Amino acid sequence: QRQSTRVSFLNSPAAAARSAPPANPNAPAATSSSSATPKTKPGSLDIQFSSQSPRIEKPSRNLCQRIAVDYLQKEKDMRNRAVRSALFDLGAGIVAIVIVLGSCFASTRISFDFRAIFAISGVAFFFAGFARGSTPTGLVWQALRVSAGGVLGVAALIMNNGFHRLSFPASLFAAGVLASAAGIVARHSWPGSRVRSFGIATTTLLLVAIGALAAMPNLPAYSTFDARSQSPAAVNLSVDGHGIASADLRGRVTVLAFYASWCSACFQELPHVDKVYQQFRNDSRVAFYAVDTGWGGETPELGENSLQRRHIVLPMAFDSGATAQALKVDALPSLVLLDSAGKVRFVHEGFDVSENLESGLTRRIHELVNSGNPTE
Repeated sequence: QRQSTRVSFLNSPAAAARSAPPANPNAPAATSSSSATPKTKPGSLDIQFSSQSPRIEKPSRNLCQRIAVDYLQKEKDMRNRAVRSALFDLGAGIVAIVIVLGSCFASTRISFDFRAIFAISGVAFFFAGFARGSTPTGLVWQALRVSAGGVLGVAALIMNNGFHRLSFPASLFAAGVLASAAGIVARHSWPGSRVRSFGIATTTLLLVAIGALAAMPNLPAYSTFDARSQSPAAVNLSVDGHGIASADLRGRVTVLAFYASWCSACFQELPHVDKVYQQFRNDSRVAFYAVDTGWGGETPELGENSLQRRHIVLPMAFDSGATAQALKVDALPSLVLLDSAGKVRFVHEGFDVSENLESGLTRRIHELVNSGNPTE
């Protein structure tokens, strides 16, 4: 409780007179001694106490509800902003990979040159990161969100080349993550130091160019020729109307280049195989055949005409489907190398301009000719 206390000291009659209020001449005289104000004797201590209930303001129920609603609304707004930011990051990455895939579809030269795909991917994801770098969020997670669109490109490469060339899609995804992170950092630096931002951009693009021109041509050499060691393969081909079986190939290293007249990638690869054939055409220890798989309504005439139109002089063989199935060929183009015992030693699937196919194929033919066994 809150108490009020009035204390007055009256030490003398003069003090008492000074403390008394001035008389009002118009005030009526007191009629009774009982109604008169009690007088304090001089020199006495007059103490009076008064008590009243405290007045403490309590928050109303409506005020508490408003505070709770405002807090929940702020939490909801923060979550919504985080979700929108993540979706915009993913969208920027999808736009980047669409640019990469669109370039591949627009130009056959780009689609068969992994150096170009790598370079375009690095540039596209750098600018995707730069576009989204203004949002205040964690660098690592934002870079992963922006580069997540690269998974589409990785999936496309795996579908085209299979899992045996994972070094390609892995390097592509890594380049996307690093380029996105560099773009985000460059955008963060832009308001404070544009010189630093330009430096980051220049360094990133230079590293992308070095990776495309120097690293990519050497990467496939260790991943595209798969070493195999199987039992003698069952070969049954038709060459100029005559059948060729496995026994006819014994004693020679045999290169089978599987193709189809409608396969554009096949005719990117076959000229390189044809050049290697020119080196060994007079070597009785080596045999080359361009094998039309017979897929998709192919005929020997279609296969032969497609080679002649492109001035490819590889001996042509036609497969009814049994040989490709026996050798587990399920993608085009495919190269299969048999040793002198008729066993499958190397398999090469797909084609990319960035690899030195002629050098790789020549080296493996020499390995099989000289030793009869692959170098593991």
